[in-house]
Amino acid sequence: MHSQTVREGQPLKGETQFCATSLESLLDFVSDIFGQDSRFHVLTTRHLTAGSSSKSDFVQNYTIIEAPEEMSPSKMVGCHTMSYPYTIFFCHSQTGNKVFKVLLCGENGDKIEAISVCHMDTSNWNRDHVAFKILATHPGSSEVCHFFPEEHLVWLPAESYSQFFYCVLIPDHHKKSAICFYRVCFLFHKIQFMSPV
Repeated sequence: MHSQTVREGQPLKGETQFCATSLESLLDFVSDIFGQDSRFHVLTTRHLTAGSSSKSDFVQNYTIIEAPEEMSPSKMVGCHTMSYPYTIFFCHSQTGNKVFKVLLCGENGDKIEAISVCHMDTSNWNRDHVAFKILATHPGSSEVCHFFPEEHLVWLPAESYSQFFYCVLIPDHHKKSAICFYRVCFLFHKIQFMSPV
């Protein structure tokens, strides 16, 4: 069983939070959310092609070039990398979200398959949340959607995502992270989580 070692903040109503400090604790948390015998998939934003610039991390505008693929899972887990000297993921789960896979093209020709999450009910959010300032709205008045950066993960139950799946190898500044996620892919392959349902 996992133990919570770092807290991001008080959970919202219906939200479960956890900070995973190991691959095992991350997988335990996801299994606790979806059920011990459940099958699940992991998604992350990824670059499909590199554009004309040698710098791939500069700020640029992106255009949606295909209709987003919508998934409305009964449950989902979002895991975000944290700024610590070792790999930590802040993970949280909340029902009532929509997940989209969105194909984007940057001004320099970069093509990115981005993962976006839309929080459909924001009525319990803090009114000082940065999203409300950017969108000039307030809690409960609109949905809030955001893209997941590379290296951040979205876990879905297998039944809500069966058409596509790819293995995640996360290049990180921490060598242990890349090794751990290579093992995740190997584990999924070994127990056939990579196969479409």
